[in-house]
Amino acid sequence: MRVRKTFHVVVNPAGASGRTGKVMEELLPKMQQSGQELIVHYSRPDYSIRSIVREVTAGEDPVNLIIVGGDGTLNEAVNGIRDLAKVRLGLLPIGSGNDFARGIGLTTSDPEALAQRILKGEVHRSIDVGEVIYHSAYTMGLKDKAPVPVPEAVGKKIRFLVSAGIGFDAEICHEASVTPVKPLMNRLHLGQGVYILSAIHLIFTSKLIPLTLTLDGGRKVQHYKRDLFTVAMNERYEGGGYQFCPEALDDDGIFHICSANPLRKMIFFMIFPTVPSGKHWRFRKTMRPDAARTLEIKTAAPRWVHQDGETPYMSDHLTIDFLDRRLDLLM
Repeated sequence: MRVRKTFHVVVNPAGASGRTGKVMEELLPKMQQSGQELIVHYSRPDYSIRSIVREVTAGEDPVNLIIVGGDGTLNEAVNGIRDLAKVRLGLLPIGSGNDFARGIGLTTSDPEALAQRILKGEVHRSIDVGEVIYHSAYTMGLKDKAPVPVPEAVGKKIRFLVSAGIGFDAEICHEASVTPVKPLMNRLHLGQGVYILSAIHLIFTSKLIPLTLTLDGGRKVQHYKRDLFTVAMNERYEGGGYQFCPEALDDDGIFHICSANPLRKMIFFMIFPTVPSGKHWRFRKTMRPDAARTLEIKTAAPRWVHQDGETPYMSDHLTIDFLDRRLDLLM
């Protein structure tokens, strides 16, 4: 006899310009036929995904959690979990980028089949969870665009599952999140196009600045005079399908690192078409690979930082590390 289990289903109905909510309307009756107990939570502007998950995971009992949305929704959920040891997580990837789903091999073409698999309540694997620690934090000034310190964010820790980076890739994420064309592109199912347009625009304006990368507490130190971006990958893809680190594994306790240090920024019009296939490493004078469990990054000036594509702050000094506890997955 099948034991009835309880699942908290957390939905971002506004995700992918409303497509997430519409898909969930069709999917929920089919999920309810499983016989499992479903408690559905919908986020609102005044009731965030993070707040919902924080409440759901506040008790002592284990929680089966199903997140419905894209990478941004998943990132909010992971940062709301109070104790990873008490959570078993499933994802229905209905977003514009879906890099996490792509990285772990989840299909987005049959959400009903995936939902039924998750609702069996079986843990299939566990993955590493990364964390960015901000030793400095800034936001962008509205008038002169100069960085403005955010003292209350110093020491803040933000989790991630896919990747965390500083510089050009974070600038792309930030611009893509604020551009007025993103809702239109999502409605046309062209979410990746937002990142491409942002990259083309920013390659002309993004600065190359000195960056110091310290790995594993000093085991190796890299000084880059003209760094465009540096990213630590837990999964293989970011930015809507860009395979910056094809070697990345999410259960080996190692970040695979990609640093870009071009002599000329225009070379990226040659490099970017090769990144989805992971063939960009052949540009050895520009693309620099590394691997480590911990990274400390210092830059000559504050730059945007992203966690799974979310860009809350700029920084010129941060640490990237893993949490001690992995996250159990129901898919």
